[in-house]
Amino acid sequence: MVKRFMKKFSVVLVAAFVITGLSVPPTVVNAEKQAKEMNQVGAAPKVTMKNTQQHKQHNTGWTFTIPSKLPDGACIWFDLHKDGENESYSGSVHEKTFSSSEVSAETTKKWFQTDDDNYKIDGSETSIFLKKSQEPGTYKLDAYYYDVDAYKAAVYAKYEELKKQNGAIKIRTAWWQEDFNPACEFHNFVGEPYYGTPVFTIYKADYVVPAGSFTLKMDLEEPDVSSAVTATSVQLSMYSSYGTGYEIYRKMGSSYKKIATTTKGVYKDQNLSSKTKYNYKVRVYYKDRITGKISYGPFTSYECATVGSALNLKLTVQKTKNVKLTWSKIAGAKQYKVYRRVADSYATNYSKGWSTNDGFSKWELIKTLGSGKKTYTDKKTAVNCGYEYMVVAVLSKTGSIGDSDISQTAGVSFYFGEIRFTSDYKDAVGNRTIEWLKSYGAKGYIVEKKVVDASTGSENWEQVAKLGASATKYKFEAKQMKNVKADAEGRYDLKEEYRICSYKDNGSVIGQYYYYDTTATLGMVKNVKAKKVANGIQVTWSPVEGATYYEVYRLPAQHHAKNKTIGGYDVNDYDADAQGERYSVHAGGEQVVEYVDATKPVAVDVKKWNEAIDAFRNDTTGTVTEPPFTDKLDEKKTYYYQNYKYERKEFTETSVVDYAGEIYTADHLLSNVNGQYAHPVEVKSTKNYYLGAEPGITYHYYVIAYAGVEKTWQDYKFDYNSEEDAKYQFENAKKATSVTPGTLEASTITKKAWKYYGSSYTCSSYGEASFSSVVAPSGKPAIKSITSSKKTVVIKLKKKIKGADAYRVYRATKKKGKYICVGVTTSTTFKDTGLSVGKTYYYKVVPIVANEAGEDVAGKASAVKSVKVKK
Repeated sequence: MVKRFMKKFSVVLVAAFVITGLSVPPTVVNAEKQAKEMNQVGAAPKVTMKNTQQHKQHNTGWTFTIPSKLPDGACIWFDLHKDGENESYSGSVHEKTFSSSEVSAETTKKWFQTDDDNYKIDGSETSIFLKKSQEPGTYKLDAYYYDVDAYKAAVYAKYEELKKQNGAIKIRTAWWQEDFNPACEFHNFVGEPYYGTPVFTIYKADYVVPAGSFTLKMDLEEPDVSSAVTATSVQLSMYSSYGTGYEIYRKMGSSYKKIATTTKGVYKDQNLSSKTKYNYKVRVYYKDRITGKISYGPFTSYECATVGSALNLKLTVQKTKNVKLTWSKIAGAKQYKVYRRVADSYATNYSKGWSTNDGFSKWELIKTLGSGKKTYTDKKTAVNCGYEYMVVAVLSKTGSIGDSDISQTAGVSFYFGEIRFTSDYKDAVGNRTIEWLKSYGAKGYIVEKKVVDASTGSENWEQVAKLGASATKYKFEAKQMKNVKADAEGRYDLKEEYRICSYKDNGSVIGQYYYYDTTATLGMVKNVKAKKVANGIQVTWSPVEGATYYEVYRLPAQHHAKNKTIGGYDVNDYDADAQGERYSVHAGGEQVVEYVDATKPVAVDVKKWNEAIDAFRNDTTGTVTEPPFTDKLDEKKTYYYQNYKYERKEFTETSVVDYAGEIYTADHLLSNVNGQYAHPVEVKSTKNYYLGAEPGITYHYYVIAYAGVEKTWQDYKFDYNSEEDAKYQFENAKKATSVTPGTLEASTITKKAWKYYGSSYTCSSYGEASFSSVVAPSGKPAIKSITSSKKTVVIKLKKKIKGADAYRVYRATKKKGKYICVGVTTSTTFKDTGLSVGKTYYYKVVPIVANEAGEDVAGKASAVKSVKVKK
């Protein structure tokens, strides 16, 4: 069990020397005097909270400071835990008690270690930023100081004392290296032989003292909100670094009404009015899976307008220098205004490293066009100039430009031979297409590919295409994965390098070269689907030609932008590290782990376990079989056996189940002459054992296919190890331990170790599913009455629906029209305000229930009823 950190320190460092039987070295006295001069408690520098770190209006963490630089090797530790609870959340400090067989000192000593450097200050730091815990609430933070100078002084004082008593003495650390090491948890003093029993031990723990304690309030953050709009809908995209889901409110009249609760990061508000501004408030909530308690973060306010179209502005060059602008008509636009500015002006000054806005000339209005226009040609351009154009669709009746208007910009260049590129995109297999505007003064374009001579290693550029002056598009061909072979060193080169430039009438190159490269891929993973099954969410997909294995990723459902040029979603790409080695960059989320043959957890009968150990220890007949583990368990604690065989992350099949349930992994494994065994795991309240798809949360799944080969021992051979060592590492890499779920039994199995050299680029779709046992309310609500007064309608239901937590109210202006959600109520009465006098409205009510994660699950709608609003 992880404890609060350490025993109560009732003595300062001077007293610690009395306990160990040492005289107080002058260095320690000086250190204590210096500490008092620094207004510190004993020899510990007092840690204080400097300020609260905030993002927007919520707490994200806290900065702690110490009054001066620490001595080299000194440390300050932090232990973060729930206020009133004993278990550490930070995992930063642990406590261990040595048995008498481990140390020769007269009394048992304790030692402490840090597992996470995020919670540690060393001698080179004077402050620390402590990340917030994910779960909101009140926490306690305890700080402790390790006085390395006092510890070192004590070690050497004792060393000198023991040398006088016994000439042959050595200092040995925990790792059996001589001399003082401030990182070691204790130092032993040994005589002849030097690897014998210690004659004395000094412990680091005796020089670790309290240095401050704080109460912290952890808050949820404001979510980031963005939108995509059409003429009749607003799609909100929401993001928060932590939380279970989102509550969404829309302004109805003068107040906000809740319209949805969802675990998805995207919500589409439909059947809205066109050319209308809408105001939303969104907040994140966290639902504790065990207690059911819900915590809420602050609201983010968001405003947007339904306009329903995009300009899709395009430029083409005609008759050498004429620039033709074309765009799409915007619904509701009263006129279009065309602006132009010189796009290659120099910046005149900089502020904080960035050029100021005078780096370009001002926008000049060159044409105002009527609502029916969608094209304009600019004939007043000049050589050796670059231009930017902006078209504004004006939606206001007055013709003045407002916030809700739509605008878009595009550029063109008339520098001799310069290519102004407009598009750069890849297809699923890695081919890369570029598009550009016609280059001023160019006769055409030359495309070259880099060719490497395999025998000499020399590089040359080989012409692969010569294009005419009218060309504005070219596709660079990628290698085909099936043709990629390993070189002599076992490497797979997937890249092709190209360059393109303009040329004159005489064929000479003008302007500059533009360089592009392609990377071969396995293409697209198709038909990714997800569905709830008995023990989790099953993800399936179609096999990909050339794929060796697959990886599956899970992330909370959110908005994804579809790549129309490839008909799918970009989920994987390549990048390079500082050494130029390529690595895969995927779309995020958590990698799905298959817990093979996972079952419901089996608790250990602790009493029976301990009785078996006592029976062996007390056996005088020699007939009781020795149990695999002879350590007793704490009867006040809970333990579980491992409840799965082994883990897999790489799949050669095209289906996997993302297990939904608690997963327990053996604390450690034991091999002896009778077999292999898995020790039960101690359950800790601060650890989440629910590792797969959590109930009630809607997830998206995607799949990446990999081309690879099985590793060989040569893959483990490096400059620093031997062939024998490489083979040993290779054999170990292929081994895994398989546990019989719910028992101690284990065995060794062989697995494949893969080395990938290429992967897929896209998915045709995301699989979407939720693991939930909550069903929609079965009853159908009935509207008892619907009445109106001044711009207000009151709806009353006949009775509550069994199984419903709340009711969504929908409204339309036609009986068979499109209904908009106008609010959610937990009672059987709802008031709709801000309506138009004399207008008839139609209403229906839908019962909803919250699932395990708080997300709405909707039932069947009531019959429609109408009412005419009175004056």
